[in-house]
Formats: sequence, C-alpha cells, structure tokens
Amino acid sequence: MAKLLIDSDERLSITVLVIKPSFDPNSSSHSYSPESNSRTRFIDITNVDSLSLPMSSPLAFLQQFIENHKDPVRNSVTKIIQDFGPNCGLAGFVIDMFCTAMIDVANEFDVPTYMFFTSGASALGLMYHFQGLRDYQNQDVTVYQNSSEELSIPSYKFPVPAKLLPALMFDEDGGSSLFLDYAKRFRETKGIIVNTFLELESTR
Repeated sequence: MAKLLIDSDERLSITVLVIKPSFDPNSSSHSYSPESNSRTRFIDITNVDSLSLPMSSPLAFLQQFIENHKDPVRNSVTKIIQDFGPNCGLAGFVIDMFCTAMIDVANEFDVPTYMFFTSGASALGLMYHFQGLRDYQNQDVTVYQNSSEELSIPSYKFPVPAKLLPALMFDEDGGSSLFLDYAKRFRETKGIIVNTFLELESTR
C-alpha cells in the first residue's frame, strides 16, 4: 500500500513504525531501513516490556500493548519531523485496525488518522452493525452467543446464523466489549482504507 501511495504523488514519503514485542529476538529499537534515499522507511519500536502486560486474553494483551507504546511512537514522530525540517510537513497517520490508541497521538500532532482495515468491507460493516446495536440501541449483543437465530446485517446479502459469526463479538467475559470498542474508535478516523484490491489497484 505504501508503494501505491508514493507512486501516486512524488511529494509523499512514508515512514512505517513497526511495533515489536520486547521478547522478539530479532527486534532492534529505532532502526532506520538501509535504503536512506528511499521515500519508504521503516523504524522498529521495542521500548516497552511486553512480559509485564496482562495475559487475561489475547485481545486485552494487544490493546494494552499498543496503549503502552504511545510515548515511543510520539517520540519517534517528533524525531521524524525534526529530521525532515520545516519544509516538510506531517500529513497524517495510517494505522492498523488494532492500533486505534494511536488516534490520540495523531490528534496531539493535529493531523488526521486513516485506518487500513485488513479484512473486507463486509467485516467492517459487521463490526459497525453490532457496535451500533450496543451503543445506539442499548442492546446486549452477547445474547447471540451460540444462538441459531439468523441475523440481518446490512453488509451481508443474506441473513447469517449468529453462531457462525466471530465468537469474540459475543463473549460475555469482556471480549465483546473490547472488540466493539475498536469499532467505536474506527468512527473517529478521517477515513478507512478497506482491503479491496479493486479499489486499491484501480488503473483509473
């Protein structure tokens, strides 16, 4: 995706911040890619002790893991701005779907956040649908756990049995809340880049 973006405008350059767990033996902190003249660069960020984070569930671990990297990301972006100088401005953040905590950091720099949603548009619609039921219609969506009821979802052509949907969405032990909180924060972004090859690679 980065290549497609920089090929579309010669004024653009992209720096990818790669957040790695501290127990990754191949990780290295703040390492620029060797292609110093390239308009696409990579920086590894490994400043936070991952082993001390809660292990109650994979999603809870991931949420806290990203939250704890706000300071390292903020520091890296500040350094990038300083390195490029006053003639180059920060255009915005493009985040992974599980990195919604970084919306707060982008807001501090007064730039928009865009999200790259790695699943398809129907999955995005699914998350929005159940997040809307929870937050706007005050429905307890966990009642659909293991249910055979067929649900009408706007982003799906046909009704879908609830038991075929991701179990995490209906988890009563906090998983549902965490999962749908991600969808809630998606709405704070400036735009969403959906993983659809027709849209990303159109020849126009």
